[in-house]
Amino acid sequence: MDIEKVTMKNCAKQLRSFIEGKRTAVTKWCDWKIPLHWGWLSDPFQPIERKAGASLECLKVFAETGYPVIISTKGKLITEEPYISLLRKCNAVVQISMVCSSYDKMEPGAPTFEERLSMVSKLAGNCRRVIVRAQPYITGVKREFLANIPRFAEAGAYGVTVEGMKFKRGKKGLMKVRGDFCYPEDLLEAHYALIRDACHDNGLAFFCAENRLRPMGDSTACCGCGDLPGFRGNSFNAVSMLNGIECRPTERMREVGTAHCFKAIHQSPGSTSMLAKESFASQMVKEAAVYERDTRYHTEEETLAFTRWLKSTGIRAKEVNELTGTQMASHYLCTTPGGQTAVPTEEHFAKLRRSPKLRNVPDYILRIVYGGGSADTARFLAARFGIAGDNDD
Repeated sequence: MDIEKVTMKNCAKQLRSFIEGKRTAVTKWCDWKIPLHWGWLSDPFQPIERKAGASLECLKVFAETGYPVIISTKGKLITEEPYISLLRKCNAVVQISMVCSSYDKMEPGAPTFEERLSMVSKLAGNCRRVIVRAQPYITGVKREFLANIPRFAEAGAYGVTVEGMKFKRGKKGLMKVRGDFCYPEDLLEAHYALIRDACHDNGLAFFCAENRLRPMGDSTACCGCGDLPGFRGNSFNAVSMLNGIECRPTERMREVGTAHCFKAIHQSPGSTSMLAKESFASQMVKEAAVYERDTRYHTEEETLAFTRWLKSTGIRAKEVNELTGTQMASHYLCTTPGGQTAVPTEEHFAKLRRSPKLRNVPDYILRIVYGGGSADTARFLAARFGIAGDNDD
């Protein structure tokens, strides 16, 4: 796509409308000044901004209103005039996406690691705080990244937030977590523990943006602003619920018809009418239950019991991969203790059962795959948060 041909919309006008309290069907669950995260998926300070000026107009709105905002960027433009003078007037936390110099060859045209480190120095003191955003983190650069942590501190960063790389296709050493192939939890936990200790040794805060390991951070608000006055985020989320963190839905969240924001992950026919009958709170409980199911932890004994049974059926690796649409056969059929074994998700297991070889499935295998079931989790969470009268599946 030629970015020159992208048509701009009334970004600043829509931003001001939200700040003034106007809500759409997607945002009406939120009735407070929730911090806005700007640049999470598309960089607001890429080169085209010099011509477009759309981000400049939005910065003017943020400067005028003092509305809390987290800005994520790797664009040098934010350190130049008139942007940095406006930023100084904003109620902003700035995240700079950076890991190490090895990433430079993967991002041609973008500022180098050293240039981004210089950005940290220029921004420190011109915003509420600067956070180094190591997303995505690749395990192969562990030593280089650890060596950079003292430099982040010297440049004036407040802290570091980290999240592992998510891959589209499976390969040896990865595991399926919902729609992505990810590093195993125990591997990331070991890496993050080293990163956290290095951060603390250098006076930096550490935040973990990995949903499976969010409690490893100094705060579960992985943006690095959870303790700042005026930066109250939404604590009523799946991560909080499943980690036993105190959280409660607001009265607005309990209102039926406030769940339309979940449309982004429910795009099947009928989802609009389904969500119209739910409240934000009831749907969040269901999403937490589904997340718990899809990321359920299995002991090595359970995993080996499954893989040994699957292998005993005579199903071949090629058939496993064709049925599931993945390259996970080497994991689902691995029977070596300490090896890269894995239990399939409920979705993948349903696909595997199309094979004639899996016509008869023992009860103990069903218990390993399905556990208590997401419906049990949903009922428990609904009772815990006093969400009564919501629609059940």
